[in-house]
Amino acid sequence: MPSGSHGGHSHSGGSRSGGSSSRGGSSSRGGTYHRGPRIYHFGRSYYVVPTKFSAILTFLTMIFTFSIFFLFAGIIMNTQSKNEIGKIERDFFRYQSMIAYAHEHPELIVDGVIENHYYDEAAEKWYITYYFKTNDNGNINGETYCVYSQEDLLKEQYRIGSVIKLALDRVPEHYYDDVDSIPLDYEFMPIEQDGLYEVQQTTMRVGKNMLIIASISLGTSVLLYVLIVFTTKKKADKNGNTINETASTTTTSTTTPTIEQKTHTYCDYCGAKLPSNSTKCPNCGAKLR
Repeated sequence: MPSGSHGGHSHSGGSRSGGSSSRGGSSSRGGTYHRGPRIYHFGRSYYVVPTKFSAILTFLTMIFTFSIFFLFAGIIMNTQSKNEIGKIERDFFRYQSMIAYAHEHPELIVDGVIENHYYDEAAEKWYITYYFKTNDNGNINGETYCVYSQEDLLKEQYRIGSVIKLALDRVPEHYYDDVDSIPLDYEFMPIEQDGLYEVQQTTMRVGKNMLIIASISLGTSVLLYVLIVFTTKKKADKNGNTINETASTTTTSTTTPTIEQKTHTYCDYCGAKLPSNSTKCPNCGAKLR
């Protein structure tokens, strides 16, 4: 993509004149590691997820967190690249128009002299610096965009000291005038030849792929999480492992024996089956009421 003496987008090398810029908690008992139980409340009842599913839910939570991060990263990359591509495309059409206007007004076509070649690592292409004379015999410096390959610079018309035809946006009277310029050969260069344009296109594709992968991971992790929670709850209901909070706090004499038997049949913390008259869970070590 072409750039004049002050141009639109910039690259990392060289400098521009005339106003342009350079480019789950855990606990331990008795020295043995135990993962804390996951307790889920549904209204006035609750149940404990089995240990093997608790580890899976922890893993799904991690996937969910990373998916959120990559989702926002993909949005940022895609948005920034889209904005940069828009700038490059606007510059491209502006300079194409400037060249067409110069062909209609020959006084806006002048000779420039190539000063040097510079390589832009980000674009992986070369750009050229040049200067042209003003009417008071001063010099105005300019540079191109990163559109040249190593082979291009070996051609005679791009060698240092060679004369290059330029299109200007106004007649250069003095060296301090704000005059934009562009090599006439940009008229025949496609926008895809701009190295920075290709870089932004690649970045935008990466951002879109991140958005797709993150969205799929996010939806899958949420779906599996909900599925495991409700599936294990249904199984707990079937096996009698769901504990009713209202019933466990009732103290009337007619229901107390039944409640104590239900409370001590299964552990409130890990759901393990308990021996009769147990005061401590043999599975997780929790003290019983």
